[in-house]
Amino acid sequence: MATNQKEKELVALSVPRDSSSNDPNLFISVNGKNYVLPRGKTSMVPPHIAAEYHRAERAKNVTAEHIEEMLEATKQPVATT
Repeated sequence: MATNQKEKELVALSVPRDSSSNDPNLFISVNGKNYVLPRGKTSMVPPHIAAEYHRAERAKNVTAEHIEEMLEATKQPVATT
């Protein structure tokens, strides 16, 4: 019965449109359970799916920051001895 109660607890998750992707949906899979969420709309999902979406977005942002830092580093003159 606890499982059924947990499945009923849903949270709102808004997935923004992504100009870099032509796919109108976002695919998320956690522990073999798949979700296809429409971009530009709010969907009701279990809390662990929303948490995974936010974790992935944070990871994507950190990766983009590191790439920018590395590109800036390549513009700096190299010290030779």
